[in-house]
Amino acid sequence: MLKQIGIASLLSLAVVACKATTPPPYEADKAPEDRENYNGAKGLVQQQKDQSYLIDKAQKDSCEKAKLDWAEAQSGQNAAAMGVAQKQIEQYCKE
Repeated sequence: MLKQIGIASLLSLAVVACKATTPPPYEADKAPEDRENYNGAKGLVQQQKDQSYLIDKAQKDSCEKAKLDWAEAQSGQNAAAMGVAQKQIEQYCKE
């Protein structure tokens, strides 16, 4: 009986110790751009959300840059640059 209590105590202690050292699923205090560590199923879900966000953000940034390039080319009446910028707008701006 004493042996069973000892084994149960050790198992309980091991479970508590494992739970205490489990890292958080992701670095919630950081922006998606700055996160590096993802753990477990919740971390994987957050990593996929972060990747989707970052891809969307990169596309929006590229779209904005293309629009600015087009406006700059238009103000300088540079037809070649306007054509390049227009192609970039068609590629990046999927609104």
